[in-house]
Amino acid sequence: DGGSLEKISSRTAQFTSVLAWGVIDYEDAYVKAGQLEYVRDAIRWSTDYLIKAHVNEREFYERVGDEEFWKSLIDDWSRPEDILVSRTTLKIDLNKDNLFVPGEAAAALAAASIVFRLSDPVYHAKLLTHARQLYNLAKNNNRHLFFLPSKGGNALAWAALWLLRATGEQSYLLDAKQHY
Repeated sequence: DGGSLEKISSRTAQFTSVLAWGVIDYEDAYVKAGQLEYVRDAIRWSTDYLIKAHVNEREFYERVGDEEFWKSLIDDWSRPEDILVSRTTLKIDLNKDNLFVPGEAAAALAAASIVFRLSDPVYHAKLLTHARQLYNLAKNNNRHLFFLPSKGGNALAWAALWLLRATGEQSYLLDAKQHY
């Protein structure tokens, strides 16, 4: 992210949901340009990462890498494989107050599930399973979110709307209205 070797799940989720949205609404344009398989590969690459970051129903990794460490190397343009340091992680679980991150990931996975609904039904189902679990992690454990109506609420509304679009389940519409 930003030229460093950090992996930041919330940013990956944000661009993935928007990229998937473009494919959903303009698939014909991707087909005409001969880019549909390439964009699907890009979406799959990032959703595979988000799935790996979601280690179980109650844990999700937001960050791999130390921002301050990478800032200290700003003038050292080495190959990644030559920088031999341990990378710290930031795990989101029931005890963390930044549960909007799993909401962002849920939105990305739900949107991507629509992209793969017809071309890869097994992957579609896998994406939806993780999207639902991440949404539930964010929604059901927001007791610490004093900022919920702004950043957290937006992420949860975004996730609920994508889950609505992916599943057709009206309960997500009610959730989205509540979070918004």
